[in-house]
Amino acid sequence: MLFAGTDERLRAIAEAFDAAPAAGPLEALRRMAEHVLAASDDMAGPDRLAVMFARPELQAQALQRLIAAQRLIAERLRQAYPDRLDDTLSRAVAGALVGALVGAVLGGIEQGDSPPGLRERVRRALTLLEDGLRTMLEPYKKLAMQYSPRNAIMYVSLVDAGTIEVLRDMGKTIVSSADLVSRFEAVLTPEQIASHYEAQRHIDEKHPVPTQKARKDPTQDDSRTKANARDRSDNP
Repeated sequence: MLFAGTDERLRAIAEAFDAAPAAGPLEALRRMAEHVLAASDDMAGPDRLAVMFARPELQAQALQRLIAAQRLIAERLRQAYPDRLDDTLSRAVAGALVGALVGAVLGGIEQGDSPPGLRERVRRALTLLEDGLRTMLEPYKKLAMQYSPRNAIMYVSLVDAGTIEVLRDMGKTIVSSADLVSRFEAVLTPEQIASHYEAQRHIDEKHPVPTQKARKDPTQDDSRTKANARDRSDNP
């Protein structure tokens, strides 16, 4: 009975995403969290948590259920916002969400919070996720990312469009990191430049360039060709 209600919570996650689509991923996560909390009348109390923390096999089962929830959230996010979240980003968002919610809910349970108190903790945790990103990027107005306008350099254009939209909504200017990448990965060192000259020297020794005297004079060849043509025309 320690994990009673787990299946109901997983169904609540799916139901929340099946409802009317939200304006964006963050709003979808907020709705989902509220829906799951509303369907969770059997939240574990401090005594049940103490039992789980004392038994490694129970901790393993709890981890399996958290992973199942994280995978479900990532899958539903990717399906709901395919133009904004790729596989990696949807998994990262789901992982950050589950980690934040688990920390907030466990703290609330240990403190004996009521359901309204748990909901407030969840709201604060969700706000923290968004504010954390904003705070981290606040000093920077221009961000160089693996992005290439109109996919001009496809080897550099790796950031998904959804991430760029989120950052632009925060007032950031996104520029291509192509020049930075080439500066650190494609500029030859003095030793490498010297090795090219050395290779050229060896090529010249093996295949010397013909001297001017040894080369055929194209004008002479052309005059001979014309003379031979005249001879043939004079002597049919």
